[in-house]
Formats: sequence, structure tokens, C-alpha cells
Amino acid sequence: SWGMVGRLHATGGREYRAGLESLCLRYWKPVQAFVRLTATRTEEDAKDLTQEFFAWLLEGNVLRRYDSERGRFRVFLKVLLRRFARDQRDARMAQKRGGKVRTVAMDDALPDALVADPNAIDPERAFDRIWAMEMARRAVDIVRERFRSTKREIQFRVYEEYDLKPADGSPTYAE
Repeated sequence: SWGMVGRLHATGGREYRAGLESLCLRYWKPVQAFVRLTATRTEEDAKDLTQEFFAWLLEGNVLRRYDSERGRFRVFLKVLLRRFARDQRDARMAQKRGGKVRTVAMDDALPDALVADPNAIDPERAFDRIWAMEMARRAVDIVRERFRSTKREIQFRVYEEYDLKPADGSPTYAE
């Protein structure tokens, strides 16, 4: 997903910002899970801190420091996220209530399994797992749209019924 960062750096302007916003949407749930499991006690606090993190990414140039030669983007993002959460915690401890917070509306809740017992889940694995789930969901949406646009909805429905439904509800090939 971050091969596009180099291209976006070169283009700049609106295209760069649109790419960053797309990236934020792609990583929203994994970041929120990570924040929920490491930095906050409530879902609302996790949402607020996640919004602050993405606003910070969009307003700054920190992503320009990413170098694919040095490692994977997800590792880079988790390092940024840990540092951001630590800085926010330190700032909150140093100042009284209030301050300027920019809020971005993205109201997707975390999967229930991740918030049932936050102490029982490794934040790094939760981040990667939710990221993978989001990428798979987006890929299925793209395939669904391609099949719909080429008038092949029935083929997609067969795939959906057989491969995307839980095993106990899948029809046999004969069905």
C-alpha cells in the first residue's frame, strides 16, 4: 500500500492529500484497536486519540520520512503511533483539561472480540489482524463492484455464498 507514498511525494498538492486520506481510512480500524489496547480505557477515548493521530499525520510531514528500504510501512506506522500516544499522554498529564482538538468523523466501532478484554490481546497482533481484515473486505468490495459493472452478479453471488459465508452455512458444489 505504500508504494504509492513515493508517487504521492512527487505529485504533492491535492493528490497527495487525497492519498493520505485514503490511507487513513484504510488504517483507521487497526489504529483504533492499537490505541484502545495500549493507550486508553474507554472506547470514546480511543476514538478521540485515533482522530488526533490521523489529524496529526495529515497536518504534518511525518509520513515523508518513510523509507521502504528500511522496513514495512505497518512497522513504521506502529512506531509513529506509539510515540504519538506517549507524547499525548505526557501532554495530558502536563496540562489541565481543554486544548484544541480537531475531530474527524469516522464512526466505525472495533470488533467486539477486541474490546471484550483489552488486556488479553496483544496490540501489535490486533493491529495486523484488523488491517488484514480491512484489506480483505476492501478487496471483496472491489471484486463485487467489478462483477456488478460487467453484469456478472450471479457469479459473484455464487462466490459469496460458497466462499464468504461461514462454513456451517456454505452450500455444497451440487447445491
